Amino acid sequence: RNAAYFLNTVLYSKPFVRHLNRRGVRVFCWVLNSDEEFKTAFKFPVNGIMTDNCFALRNYMNNNNFLTNDISF
Repeated sequence: RNAAYFLNTVLYSKPFVRHLNRRGVRVFCWVLNSDEEFKTAFKFPVNGIMTDNCFALRNYMNNNNFLTNDISF
């Protein structure tokens, strides 16, 4: 129970992800496959998202104006 609290409040927080980014640690979300998971991930300053469903991610990004020319699939 304490481990779940730690994961949800410290590791899955914007300040912690920013802290890692400032120190050169790249942060990736691994493995997201649903719109709800994509929505949560895009709230954080992550460097990438791994998925088994590239088409779902591309559709989500297109529908939410996240798609740019520098994204590779």
